Amino acid sequence: MQNRITEMSPRYLVGLTSGALVLIFFGAIWVGLSLQGLHDWSLGIVIIIAGIVTVALLAPCLTTLRAALLLLPQEKVTLEGQTQGKKIGRRFGLVFGVEFTAIAVANLLLTLFNHPEFLAPVMVLVVGLHFLPLAFLFQVRVYYLVGSFLSLLGGGALLALLFGLTLGDLYTWSVIVGLTTAVILWLTSLSILTGARRSLSLIQQSLEGATGINL
Repeated sequence: MQNRITEMSPRYLVGLTSGALVLIFFGAIWVGLSLQGLHDWSLGIVIIIAGIVTVALLAPCLTTLRAALLLLPQEKVTLEGQTQGKKIGRRFGLVFGVEFTAIAVANLLLTLFNHPEFLAPVMVLVVGLHFLPLAFLFQVRVYYLVGSFLSLLGGGALLALLFGLTLGDLYTWSVIVGLTTAVILWLTSLSILTGARRSLSLIQQSLEGATGINL
């Protein structure tokens, strides 16, 4: 991923950092989905840790996004670039639509057949699979890794439930996959932000050298 990051344009940086922002929020959402399966003594601890991590990641993410947005006016966008951007947007919409539909159908069927304990693992599996086409679409190699990990996590939890390995509670796997997914998404956003900030610094130095103006 690092080689790709060093070749970023400001527009690409904005998109990538926006993606990191989405991952931060979805990490917090996955923690929220896991809270109902936690015991009282651990509930408060998880909420506090999740809050600290979310705020700690949001601060550099927002500053990086703001800095990238400030560089946008200095980037020349060609007609080919605009066409490519629209094509990527349409494909992203298709991937997101398939993901949303798959989760909605799974929720409906699992509720109908009274097996809500399978929902979190199925959702993680679907989310993991949706990262794989996004990795190719946005040229972010770390998404391949994230997609593979989440797919294995969700698939493994499903197999465990199917074979009766409940670890004492039907919703234990929901907590495990939920919290693990949150950690994976947060680590991914941190990885993306680290590379994006490095690339942003290189772009700023290049522009300062060309114009003699501090950005």
